[in-house]
Amino acid sequence: MIQLPMFIDPRSSALMICSHLETTDRKILAAIKKIPSIEEMLCAKIGTKSDVAYVMLFGGGTEKSDENHVHVNMVRRLVQGNVIYSKIPKVNAKFSEIQSLLEPFKGQKADMLLTKVFFVPMSDIPQDQGLVGPALAEETVGGITMRQVAGKLRIKGGPIGSVEWMIRGDDKEVRIELEVSERSEIAEGHLAGPCERLTSAFQLMVLGERRNVTSTEHSESKEGRLSPPVQP
Repeated sequence: MIQLPMFIDPRSSALMICSHLETTDRKILAAIKKIPSIEEMLCAKIGTKSDVAYVMLFGGGTEKSDENHVHVNMVRRLVQGNVIYSKIPKVNAKFSEIQSLLEPFKGQKADMLLTKVFFVPMSDIPQDQGLVGPALAEETVGGITMRQVAGKLRIKGGPIGSVEWMIRGDDKEVRIELEVSERSEIAEGHLAGPCERLTSAFQLMVLGERRNVTSTEHSESKEGRLSPPVQP
């Protein structure tokens, strides 16, 4: 079965996975057509009673002519704003059903875009390390105090494609969004690599913590470890 990442870091709030399959195989195209539209998406509850998350599955691209998109959204926290749901769709499926619908795509090449969202207390972000903290520092010029409340960096040639941030909740927390894209073959644990890069980028760019990722860490690090979530 294709495995999805576990939410380990309490600041992790959502993971969105968009996969575009370039195929003319009739069996794969038929499997894609079995994926419901966003209006009829499947939603399963996973995790534990004290730490609930939701997995949503739907198909379709931004253009009507592009139907070879499969979307898997994992949401842990409900908030207002873009990407994160303020109201979770009705739970209408089991996680095993979603896995079964994804199973035919194993072995297929796909262009993937992964977006991971964190909500971080302002007090957890060092203002003298990383990329986000220094940008959030207040500056006073001529008696006028200024602070950058949002920003986005596009990255070329790096492990991820972009990092975006926005201050929320009366300056008490920051919404962090990181993106990574890659072309890979869908397999049981094919999400481990990009998820590890997103986690490492969060630790470096937001927390200012530099780490060397060994092959062992790549496969066993907490946030990148792949394991089927436990059905509550």
